[in-house]
Amino acid sequence: APVALTSALTEAVADAERNGTVGATLDIEGAPRPLPTDVETTILRIAQESLTNVLKHADAKHVRVLLRYAEDDVTLEVSDDGRGWDAGQESPGRLGLLGMRERAKWIGASLSIASRVGQGARITLRVE
Repeated sequence: APVALTSALTEAVADAERNGTVGATLDIEGAPRPLPTDVETTILRIAQESLTNVLKHADAKHVRVLLRYAEDDVTLEVSDDGRGWDAGQESPGRLGLLGMRERAKWIGASLSIASRVGQGARITLRVE
C-alpha cells in the first residue's frame, strides 16, 4: 500500500527530529501510489541514511524530506542547510554515499548529490 512508504517516512522524519538538534519536515507532493516493494524499501533506506548523515555530520538547523509522485517518476529529495562539503572532492566512501548509489542502481534509479561548502546538501533519488 502507498500508505506504507509515506507513513514509514513520516516515522523516520519524526525520529530524526526527536534524536537530533535539527528541525525536520516531510512534504509529500502528488498522489501516493503503490510502488514495488524493493523500490519502496530503497526510497526509505536512502531517506533514513540521508537523515542520519545530516544529524551526524551536517551541523544543520533544518532538513527537508520531499517525496514527489509525478506521472512518470517518483522523486525523493533530502536537503539540509548544514555545512555541506565540496561535492567535486567527494571521497567515494564518504557518508555512506557509495552504498546509496549502489542501492539506487539496484532499482534502476538515478541518485544525484549536490553540495557546496557552507551551503548544505541535497540528495535526489529519481525512480522512473
